Parts: sequence; C-alpha cells; structure tokens
Amino acid sequence: ITRSAGDSVELPCSCTQQTKEDPQTVQWGFKKKFIQGDYRADHSVFPEDGSQNRRYRGRVQILSQNQPGTVALIISHLTEEDEGAYLCGNNGRYNRAVFLQVSTGCTVLSDSERTFSRSPGESVLLPCPCPPDQHRINPDRVTWTKDQTAVSNDTESYRGRVWMFDQKHSRNFSLLISDLTKEDSGVYTCRADEKDEQSVRLDVTGCALSENKQTVPVSRSSGESVLLSCTCTDQQDRPVGVQWRTPNQEDLLQRYISRVQTFDQSSAGNFSVLISDLTEEDGGTYSCWINQNQYRNFSLTVKGKLLNSVSLTFIHS
Repeated sequence: ITRSAGDSVELPCSCTQQTKEDPQTVQWGFKKKFIQGDYRADHSVFPEDGSQNRRYRGRVQILSQNQPGTVALIISHLTEEDEGAYLCGNNGRYNRAVFLQVSTGCTVLSDSERTFSRSPGESVLLPCPCPPDQHRINPDRVTWTKDQTAVSNDTESYRGRVWMFDQKHSRNFSLLISDLTKEDSGVYTCRADEKDEQSVRLDVTGCALSENKQTVPVSRSSGESVLLSCTCTDQQDRPVGVQWRTPNQEDLLQRYISRVQTFDQSSAGNFSVLISDLTEEDGGTYSCWINQNQYRNFSLTVKGKLLNSVSLTFIHS
C-alpha cells in the first residue's frame, strides 16, 4: 500500500475466529525491516506502547466495520517514519503483515483507485489528497458532495456516519463513511477552495439486512416451534458471511442440528431459521449476523406448559 506524507491509510487484517467474536482483541505492531517469517515487532502501534514516545497518539484507530472477516487500522498524518511493515494478531502474537510505503509528494489517484466497492453495513475511506499545485488549502473551504448533495453530519442521510480528516498541515481531507447503505452508492467529489477537485465512485452492493440492529421479543411455550426471521431487503441478494448465534454465542445450526430448519434453498435472501421442540432452557437472546456488521436480535422467552385444570365434583351422600 502506497500513500503520501500527510495522507491517511486503512490497513486491513484478516480476522481469526477470536477476533471475529471480539474485534477489540486485535493488536497491531510495527517493524521497520520485515524478514519473512519474523513477526517480532519493533514496537506496538495499537494498543499504544507506553514506553515509546507516543508517536501514534491521536493518529490511530481500529475499524471493525470493514471488509468481510477483517479488522482495519487507520493511521492519519502519515510521515516517512511510518513506512514499514504493520503486524497484526492476538494475545501478543503477530501472524500477519501489511506493508506501507510513504512518499513525500502528493498522491495522484490511478483509475483503479477511483472506484470503491463495499457491502451494506461496511465502512469506506474515500481519499482526497492534496492538489498538484501545492498551494495552501483553507480547511474550512474543503467540501465533499455526492451527486451534487453535501456529504456531512449536517445532512440527514449521513448524520452520525461521516468523519472528514481535518489536517491543516498535511492538506489531506479524506472522508470516512460508516454503516453503508445501498443509497450511498454514487460519485463523491472532494472540492478544495472551490476549484481543485477529486472524484471517486462508491458502489454499495449485496444483502442489506431487513430491520438491521433491531431486537425482536418472542414468546413461546415448551414443545412449540419458533421462526426467527432474517432476510435481505431484496430477497434476490445472496448474503455473505451469515452466522446464527445462540445465547451462549454458540453456532445455532450446530447447537440445534436435530431441531433446526433453514430456508435459504428456496430463497437466496432468506436465511431465517425454525427451531422446534422448544424447552425452557432455550430461552435467551439469539442473533443473526452478516459480515460481522449487520445483525438482528431475538429475545426468546419459553414458558412451561400449564397442566390442564381438572374440575372435581363431590357428591354428598
């Protein structure tokens, strides 16, 4: 990955199973000169190593709503000293490396970098490098638009989902958009001082979960069945990375293998499950997930069956 000094960068790391369950367990380290197979870091990047001179303070953050099965490290205000190998892993052990090259000039986007493809629920970092004439930019005069509509937290459709790097010294004004929807697709333009422009295209495709991030209360009695409904808004879409979890965070399909029925064979976008022969022990919160960033919860209560009341008539002699 190549960036210019002052830019921001998003470094991806493929998740282990532990990281998928808890993205906050991911750790990042830095190694100036990487030798294949040697994953010993020179120092920690995230969490920050207190023994170093806090070179990353205020410049790094972890992004877990990203490509399916990945956790990303975002570094802003890049310097030449940031060039090297970034190592990621869990429990103090690194097992993957991402290489970053930092140049001192401005970045010119290639044709391949002008289009970004993401799935609903993910995040994207849209670059806005410094203009080629090197003049000083007033950050207050930098704007992002999508199809002529302003992109900011003041715009209702983007409220709480966008963040622009405000880097007065580096002249990098990249835009981070989280929790993407299909409606976010389009051409985004970064305009500096109303004359310098950079445009990129964003395509958001794939399954958008119906009633995303909602919790549905469900009540049943012992011995009954329950349908936990999870579908794409467009049932022609085929979701990627579908997971069902029990209240104990187990794989639901494995846990109830003899009592569960799925429906994805009849409809690509329907990954609902039917659980039969319920017991009181089945109560709890179940969840369906897509790509670790879209989910729907079901709070299931299973009541014991009441015994049929028997009416007794006493006959007095």
